[in-house]
Amino acid sequence: MAAPFRAQIIQAIEARLATITAGTLVYTDPGRNIRYRLTPKTVTRSVLPMDQYEPKDDWPLLGIMRWAGSTVAKDMHTGAHGRLVYEHALSLQIRGYVRGDHPILTDAVLAGDLLEDLWADHFACLTVDPTLGGLVDDFGPVGELETDQGALEPDAYFIQPWLARASAELE
Repeated sequence: MAAPFRAQIIQAIEARLATITAGTLVYTDPGRNIRYRLTPKTVTRSVLPMDQYEPKDDWPLLGIMRWAGSTVAKDMHTGAHGRLVYEHALSLQIRGYVRGDHPILTDAVLAGDLLEDLWADHFACLTVDPTLGGLVDDFGPVGELETDQGALEPDAYFIQPWLARASAELE
């Protein structure tokens, strides 16, 4: 039995994020190659608040959280199987954590620098195919990016809101 539709979306995002490996070519823009910078040790659908990780052995970490603002509404037609079609808007957060004792940190490389790398990697990974392999109609970032603004140095975090939109028959 297949997972519920919204769970499939979250699983697809988790699987996509798990492909991030430092040095891997993501895609080529005209005139430049986009490569991942960091390899997350953990990609999870059960992310905890940052202070719950002690020791921080599983960082860099990317976590997916369901978030407020998700909706589902009945569409005005039936699908191919004669069932009602529903419009889904699934609101999520991607959280990224980096730790201050990462092996490449030096006086010249701050946790904030690593955080920018992790954010850029997750963004490139998720925007290369905004349909998640045809599972959704559209998937993209929404709202403000939240960070610790350097207050937690030598650790750092980001929280990026995302929204998946899809039409699907409920089974």
